[in-house]
Amino acid sequence: MPPIKAYIVDDEADAISALSFLLGEFFADQITLAGSAQTMAKAQKELSLLPVDLLFLDIQLAEGTGFQLLENLRERSFEVIFVTAYDAYALEAFRTSAIGYLLKPIDIQEVKNAVNQGLQRIERQQTTALEPVLSAYQQIMTDKIALPVSHGTQYIAKSDILWVEAEGSYSRLKLKENKALVISKNLKRFETLLAPDGFTRIHNSYLVNVNEIVKYDRFQGDKVVMSNGIDLAVSRKYRDQLNDILALGPQL
Repeated sequence: MPPIKAYIVDDEADAISALSFLLGEFFADQITLAGSAQTMAKAQKELSLLPVDLLFLDIQLAEGTGFQLLENLRERSFEVIFVTAYDAYALEAFRTSAIGYLLKPIDIQEVKNAVNQGLQRIERQQTTALEPVLSAYQQIMTDKIALPVSHGTQYIAKSDILWVEAEGSYSRLKLKENKALVISKNLKRFETLLAPDGFTRIHNSYLVNVNEIVKYDRFQGDKVVMSNGIDLAVSRKYRDQLNDILALGPQL
């Protein structure tokens, strides 16, 4: 079989260099690197034009996810090997769909195994269907929220969020098991994202998970007691709204 053409999409230049080196070191006679991209825009443009047989695709890109890139590429004739830092939800989707993937930091033997399997599928002209992995990932992520953190993106189950508290242009997420995250998005943004999933404002500073309210005290300062025992103030502005949600009847 003549050398196949490969393409790498990763927003980290060092990751592209490392994978390029390994491909040249161990698969020089079987793979030619046709190009690489650090942005979704460049990748989409070039993959729409270049004849590519094998795509190495990072999941977490600065502008979105590798899954979004694939959805934008309506015509796909190449095999895909996903590359990702540890992401439990993505790995669950991969394993249920028998798709090729590599974990960062990349292990040489794992590269060999994944590439050899990919080459075999290409030779047999049995390119792996991506619909099952895309569907599995989307289903897994239905109950998650993607949060931008210093090292990339962190996925949190919405049900693990007790409340979100405003901190200027940032927000602090109070999570179960006494954990917390500070995210560079304001509270209004979180209200937009979480309101359809049982979260409501009780104060200019608080967006709470209604399912985690264990008590609403209307007689000692208007406050809710959350499942971790913490009291949060309910402002007059949001009192009636909370009453309606909790079906407590009108405020006297």
